[in-house]
Amino acid sequence: MPVISGPGLPFQDNETSATALSQGPSSQAFEHFLRFKHRALRQLSLDLLDPVMRNDDRTVAGILVLVLLDAMESGSGAWKFHLEGAKNLLRSRQDGMSDSNMRRIVEGLDTFVIDSCLILEIMGSTLARPGALSKPFYSHKMGPGILKRLEQTSWVGCPAYLLEVIFFVHAQRYSDTDLYDSESSPLNHLSSPESLLHHIQNFDPSAWAQEMQSFLFLTDLSARLALASAYKAAVYLYASRVLSKSKLNSSSSITPVKYYRSSEHSEAVDELIYQLSLIRCSDPHFKCLIWPTFIAGAESKYASQRTFALDRLQALWTAISSINVRNAAWVLGIMWQRQDERQLQRETRIQALDSDGSVNLDYENSNDSNDDDFDWIQELDNSPADWLFI
Repeated sequence: MPVISGPGLPFQDNETSATALSQGPSSQAFEHFLRFKHRALRQLSLDLLDPVMRNDDRTVAGILVLVLLDAMESGSGAWKFHLEGAKNLLRSRQDGMSDSNMRRIVEGLDTFVIDSCLILEIMGSTLARPGALSKPFYSHKMGPGILKRLEQTSWVGCPAYLLEVIFFVHAQRYSDTDLYDSESSPLNHLSSPESLLHHIQNFDPSAWAQEMQSFLFLTDLSARLALASAYKAAVYLYASRVLSKSKLNSSSSITPVKYYRSSEHSEAVDELIYQLSLIRCSDPHFKCLIWPTFIAGAESKYASQRTFALDRLQALWTAISSINVRNAAWVLGIMWQRQDERQLQRETRIQALDSDGSVNLDYENSNDSNDDDFDWIQELDNSPADWLFI
């Protein structure tokens, strides 16, 4: 697990460093892996040229396996190219389909294909730069039940209620078209960041954990409840970061405001870290914690919080050996260094003003109160890599 110390690497070196991290030591097993991966890519190229195999579910399923493989290898930008290819194939099938036929494509192997595509797109949109992904594949014509199914079939563990919020934020942030109308989403009435954040706070983890009993009965619901509570806090923190004036497009139905720190935001960070701490490494829910752990690390302001995030990522790396977990720690280390550097610059500036005596420091601090609030979303937007930490 890389722990950043000393001068950090600039963000423009992210993709190169991610590739270097993913290569690892040379071994016969690694050579076999590369050989089989090359064979799979070659066969995929041939299948895409075949009009029959191009429309075969197994072809799209193979592409989605490559997305997951790229995510596990680095969590860097390569995953989105495979995802866009899968979306294009699925869209080509939908051309000329009636609404009834549209609903029928969520049966059989299509269920795996559609679900994998949607979860990768929804969660992938959170850390990708604006414009990195094309128009979302999800449509209200598929029916609202498809997001409910994702909370049962996906490995991510995010409740459908919160997946809908992430998708809504993604639509407001990236899309140049109105994806929501009066009949397509229960979130269409939300017109301010405050109303959306209030909607997130209305999510009931206890009710969700109990509702999931009909799908998978557990004698002890504590880990499931902690998972839902962690995602609630993480989505709240993510949404509050994104819903700022500089990040929403001009056609958004949300009225943007400048992001501001609040007691609710700090409480959400504490809540997220607390809920993550309740899930043991041996629990099956533990594998679902990469994304919320990264959010916790990105929001960390104190050494104890950062240490906790690194410890959790270390445990995840030990449990699943996915390179993107190591890269999540690497990216956090760079962002923490940036945050510390800016904080030091701010303190130096205030000290200089204090010694000069020509500026009212109370006024200066009140007008500069957001300088120490590190905008990690903007940092990711400015980097050349599109990360997928799920």
